[in-house]
Parts: sequence; C-alpha cells; structure tokens
Amino acid sequence: MLFQILQGVFVNIFDFLDAFQEILGHPPETDHPWELLQLLRPLARELEFPDNLMLGVYSALTNRVFPVQIAKEDGMLALLLHRIRVFLKGFKDLVQDFREEAGDELLVAEDEGRVAIRILLLSGQWDSLQPLQAGHQAVPF
Repeated sequence: MLFQILQGVFVNIFDFLDAFQEILGHPPETDHPWELLQLLRPLARELEFPDNLMLGVYSALTNRVFPVQIAKEDGMLALLLHRIRVFLKGFKDLVQDFREEAGDELLVAEDEGRVAIRILLLSGQWDSLQPLQAGHQAVPF
C-alpha cells in the first residue's frame, strides 16, 4: 500500500525531512496526529518534482543525495530511494551539460540556495535534459 501511494511522488528526502522538522518546531496543539500530516501535505506538494528525472538532477546539483551505504543497511530506505539511485547513475555528464547550458543563471541560483536551484530547474525546457525526458519512464518498485 505504501509503495502504491509513493509511486508517483518525487520529493527529495532531505527537503522532505526539513519540512517535517519545520512543522515539529511549531506543532499544532492537538491530540489528533493526522493534523500534523495535514500541515505537511502542502509543504510536500511544494517540494514535489514532476518526475524522477528532475528530482535526480536537483538532487545531484544540490548534493542532497542520501548516502548509499546507509540506504543499503535499511531495507525500507533502499526501496524508497531505488528510483533516484537509478537516475543518478551517469549523472556527472548530465549535470555538467546542464551547468553549461544554465551558465550564469545557475551560478546565481547556487549562491541563493537550493530553492533557487529548484525554481531554475523547473523554469523551462532545458535542451540538456531533453534526451533523457524523451526516454524517461518511471522505475517500478
């Protein structure tokens, strides 16, 4: 059931955990745990990427990639991170091509932080990403 729910969700795990910590810093005064999840939902939607390709590029650009060794030691994490791992293989060339195409815009975004990188990445069609997007398929669990 969990994997069916997560199949179409593309969120960087570090960003998701940051959002969760933000909510825990100001938790609702309630005895109903579902209210906490209700607060998390809009933040998670804000962090979501349209597909695992964009999530992979973002994760590589921001270096917010979960350590493989830790994921391997935890079966649940390994399963949750499988899709992104598939897309990170061979990303050095892709990231370099994107860096060259984005040029100064990416340099400015990197200075501003990961939110600016996310906005830049999602702001348009990048030629360097087109070949992968054309052949892109979601990786099933």
